[in-house]
Amino acid sequence: MKNQPAPHRRSSSFFIPMLLMRKPKRHALKALYYFCRAVDDAVDEVSSKEEARQNLAYWRGEIENLFVTKNSPENEISSQLGIAIWRYQLPRQPFEDLLNGMEFDCSTKVEIHTEQELERYCYCVAGSVGLLAMRIFGVQGADAEQFAIYLGQALQLTNILRDRRKDKHLNRSYVPAQWGNSSTSKLIAKTDASFQKVARIKKQLPTRPLIPAILMRDIYYRKFTRLKKT
Repeated sequence: MKNQPAPHRRSSSFFIPMLLMRKPKRHALKALYYFCRAVDDAVDEVSSKEEARQNLAYWRGEIENLFVTKNSPENEISSQLGIAIWRYQLPRQPFEDLLNGMEFDCSTKVEIHTEQELERYCYCVAGSVGLLAMRIFGVQGADAEQFAIYLGQALQLTNILRDRRKDKHLNRSYVPAQWGNSSTSKLIAKTDASFQKVARIKKQLPTRPLIPAILMRDIYYRKFTRLKKT
């Protein structure tokens, strides 16, 4: 994993909202995205679970370096992320939570048993990133944190709904076993409820700095609407 080059821009709905941001914030959000993309690929684009765990250990070391030892970063992703951490005072814990969520995906059999476990997973792999993004947007406070967590949950649940058949073939189940035979309908209902919570909390927050997040919500809500019909 050492000396990893900077990634090429990928086709992603993530980049559309970013175009509306001022340059420093856009660069910081891109750095956060590329880190998340690298961590995701470190788990999904490898040939074994052991290699995935080794890759995650590398990125944990990079986070440790950025926050504690502060040696020169080994790759461009870490270098740009370090600038974003310094400029926007990004906290360490959400990065650790993200890596913990990815660690869960390294299990030989990925299985979620309860709705509480599902919420925790969604927080780790998506809500944690939302908390960091809110710092970059410049919107903080309890409502901002709840907005980020529920938006992350809504987006991740949409992805789970989209990928549920593919995940089954990969021996992954992100739909709680406790839901039984009504799992799809309950997943749809929970996803819809998450989007509704985001809408209610949004009324308490300023609109302008959150335009990228609102656009992301709108993009995913359209995806969710289509998925409900399939």
